[in-house]
Amino acid sequence: MDYGQKIRATVLQHVGMPVCVGIAPTKTLAKLANYAAKKYKATQGVVDLRDSQRQKRLLEITPVSEIWGVGRKHTQSLQQQGITTALQLAQTDTRCIRQRYSVVLERTVCELNGECCVDLDDIASPKQQIMCSRSFGEKITSHTDLRETVCEFAARASEKLRNEGQLALMAQVFIRTSPFDSTGPSYSNAATGKLISPSSDTRIILGLVSRLFEMIWQEGYRYAKAGVMLSDFCSPDHVQLSLFDPQAAKPQNDTLMQAIDAINHSGQGKVWFGGQRPQKDWVMKQANLSPAYTTRWANIPEVR
Repeated sequence: MDYGQKIRATVLQHVGMPVCVGIAPTKTLAKLANYAAKKYKATQGVVDLRDSQRQKRLLEITPVSEIWGVGRKHTQSLQQQGITTALQLAQTDTRCIRQRYSVVLERTVCELNGECCVDLDDIASPKQQIMCSRSFGEKITSHTDLRETVCEFAARASEKLRNEGQLALMAQVFIRTSPFDSTGPSYSNAATGKLISPSSDTRIILGLVSRLFEMIWQEGYRYAKAGVMLSDFCSPDHVQLSLFDPQAAKPQNDTLMQAIDAINHSGQGKVWFGGQRPQKDWVMKQANLSPAYTTRWANIPEVR
């Protein structure tokens, strides 16, 4: 309990957000403990369900609809069977639950009885795609300006890809006008392309993104948003090289990208490619941006 209170105090101090803490031997019971910590003020925001008697008492007073993994349809069906509390669900034969419902609900019943069936994610799973896009503060009508902006997004996405330690095989570019702009015609389009082999090299990705942009560019529109998405990731250790890829035999590419990233994050200067747009006058609208009370001195409220 003391450790749970320490967690609450630390989060409140560093993030400024009140939280509740649930402690239990399984993920489903931990979510149930967190539910009780929020619902019952006497718990002071922390519930420990490691004791079997405490588990039973809480299960007895908790509606079956509040159990993680029990949806609305399952709740109605269970109630028709006379199962209205979490304890009644926990005492139901797992074979009957599996036959009548699913193996997922069977695991939930096992978890309510202290049998761990749902693993915790100790390491975040790798991203499946990386997107970099913005809505512009001022509409863009120039081909050069929009192309440079799209290339800037591609460079940012490539850097994020390297930070993830991944390579991408697919890229998509999209551009569109504002659906709320009645002063001109509307247009929206996207193009997707594939690299010869997976890469995180900004130069290679910029080449593909530039070609995709030219495929969808149309003159005479006031563009309000654009973006670049990288997908179809793989690890650098699991790359099937192509005989026709001129970059496959150049290991110094990775060293070059690492050097560029190091310079850009050093605070001593910036390196950008010719297709990028160094002046960031396309910044997005932030008129309704929430103040950053916990991370910016200028946004701290004053009491007078």
